[in-house]
Amino acid sequence: MDWLELFSAALGGGAVVKLLEMVFGWKREDHLQKKETKRDAKLLVNKHLDPILKAGDDLVGKLRWLAQNDFKELEGVDYGQRPPELEVAAFLYLFAEFWARIQLLRREGIYVNLGVDDAGKKLLDFVRTLEERQTRLLERHAQRAIGDLMVVQNNPQPRVMSFHEFVTRLEADDATQNWFEPLIELMSRLRYKKVRQKLLVYGAVVHALLDTLDSEGLVAEQRPGWGNKLSSSSRQELEKRIFATYLGFVEGAEKYFSVGDVTKK
Repeated sequence: MDWLELFSAALGGGAVVKLLEMVFGWKREDHLQKKETKRDAKLLVNKHLDPILKAGDDLVGKLRWLAQNDFKELEGVDYGQRPPELEVAAFLYLFAEFWARIQLLRREGIYVNLGVDDAGKKLLDFVRTLEERQTRLLERHAQRAIGDLMVVQNNPQPRVMSFHEFVTRLEADDATQNWFEPLIELMSRLRYKKVRQKLLVYGAVVHALLDTLDSEGLVAEQRPGWGNKLSSSSRQELEKRIFATYLGFVEGAEKYFSVGDVTKK
């Protein structure tokens, strides 16, 4: 309760409430509605944040490993094979699961203003940045469609399919394979520096999301950045555009674009 509520409660009675309305323009109904909106937002963020962090942690861990090894793990893979090879499917799943967790939040939060909660506002800013034209990996609708495909309508709550379910569906369903074609095609061009840099910039934003919304490392592992694997243009992109323009609230943002030792534990 804030001081206006305390004052009203202490003196008790409709006359005091009326006085507060007249003097301060304070309406108890509006105040209670705002408190309820903040409570709903906080509950929804708390429900979805941990799964988003865990999926993001898996994705960042993999991207950091690939950065350390210059993406050699994905060299020599047959990207034309259908269904995809297991190494390709495993990499696809990391992005798909992360996008699915965001889609679940988006579905359930359609009537909730997440921006009234501090963590919710920051999470929304990260999601908008990841879907921004120059940052996203695929067209926005394609990323969201992949996220939707990963959701199983399980009563009473929808869930994200397991890796086994994902591989089985890729093998059996041509329509699912078609939706993943743009992401597979992107991966097939990992031999090009520009594509690798795009993945690393995207991963740096997810990395910042983890550190910002799980600052104590309770859910996600705290890792150093991979700035020394970024090109000068990628570092500029992160420093001058992404963190300066969209994510100015991120503390210690230089961690994600400064040159450092990515092999350091």
